Amino acid sequence: MLHIYLTLKNLRVACRQYAYLPMLLDMLFATVHLVASAEHAETVAKTDLSMLKQYVKSVSFEPTKESWMTKRELFDDIILVRPFEEAVHTFYDAWRIEGGYRSFQVASIEREEELKALGIRGFIEKHLPNGQELFSEEEMRAGYEAYMSRANAAKAVFDSGELASTWTKALSQLDRVERVSVGLWEWDRDSLDHHIGTHGKSWKELGPVVYGHNHPRHNGYPHEPKHCREVQAPVGKALFDAVLETLATSKTKLKQLTIDSCDTGEFAWADDARVAELDLYVASAIHPQSNTNQPRSTNLTHLTFCPRAEEIGESNSWESDRTASIEARSGKAITALLQRCAPSLTDLELFTGVSFCPNSWPPQDVDVKDLPDLPSLTNFVTATTLNLNSFPAWLKTKCRALARLELQMCHGHSYGESGWRSLWDAIRYVPSLLPSFLTLPLHIYMHIYTCI
Repeated sequence: MLHIYLTLKNLRVACRQYAYLPMLLDMLFATVHLVASAEHAETVAKTDLSMLKQYVKSVSFEPTKESWMTKRELFDDIILVRPFEEAVHTFYDAWRIEGGYRSFQVASIEREEELKALGIRGFIEKHLPNGQELFSEEEMRAGYEAYMSRANAAKAVFDSGELASTWTKALSQLDRVERVSVGLWEWDRDSLDHHIGTHGKSWKELGPVVYGHNHPRHNGYPHEPKHCREVQAPVGKALFDAVLETLATSKTKLKQLTIDSCDTGEFAWADDARVAELDLYVASAIHPQSNTNQPRSTNLTHLTFCPRAEEIGESNSWESDRTASIEARSGKAITALLQRCAPSLTDLELFTGVSFCPNSWPPQDVDVKDLPDLPSLTNFVTATTLNLNSFPAWLKTKCRALARLELQMCHGHSYGESGWRSLWDAIRYVPSLLPSFLTLPLHIYMHIYTCI
């Protein structure tokens, strides 16, 4: 939100009339980003957001990149990613110039041997271009202390309830908000060249601070995505808890809800009584002049569920206890939300996969008849694992108005090809899907076509 105010300030300095153009204000303040940090919470608490309520239609709740679970070793690994990548490029550039006759495989073996002999820091110091020097131990220590200071400050506003209270007040001032998203810090993206405040700056100019980065495991670097996900999961859990408190207290009426946050995999909020307090669906009283006997829904129509769960490890199989636990808990979380908005929901998107959050739909431990009916659902998009023993029945009995079905590279829990065949049979018997069957955008594994 701070960068929006800076943008507006710059426009006022350039030409004051721009600060009052309704179209410009509508573009600038269509979405407000509320970041879960002590600094942003203080700014929001001191700001009268009611002056923006006619423009703000969407609110995005986002965590900070700092996590109070980050250890010094992980901090160092993140800071050294970019210098390591530059050192590797320099290593291979020298190989191409001086020893092009050698194979790339030989050069890779030499790189691995150097890494073992010199260590990560020694390798970087040897191959950094143009005589660059790494950060000193004093600089790294100071950077880590500053990082943890911000992380602990964020934890304090979570634990005290100050953040939820501040956000509740903010939403009460923004009474025209229709869309809410719960996001995450994109730790697994190389955003150095695109993020506000880092554009055009080298790692040396930025100093020992954490920013979006690659995970160059293929070059022998010990930093993996799961390391970032593990420390961000408690932050994401605290973030969602604060958002849940905010939405339940403020009684904000939403049309769209997007959950894209990181979680520990327990989805503890699925059992939280505050979920039942979310104002996601209200059946209006029947208008006296209306000839219909059906109540008119006024709330949530679009739900997107795409959480990132704490990394389960690449060596774990799909049948591991950890994966099964995450699948069961995420299924319960989705069901808890559907129970609050089932009558009005028209669009449901479940983007979860093994690299983000293991999940199957419908939940394997739930009988289809116990799931809520979705009488208004016309669009269903999923990248989950399909529970093919119950998914066809769910389509036929719970989604009778479905007009569009998109399966994006879905796996399937089933017993051979018969499971996929039952899915096609279900699609055939959903009347609303038949007219668009030929253009149905299905992107699934090739073995599904053996069932046709």
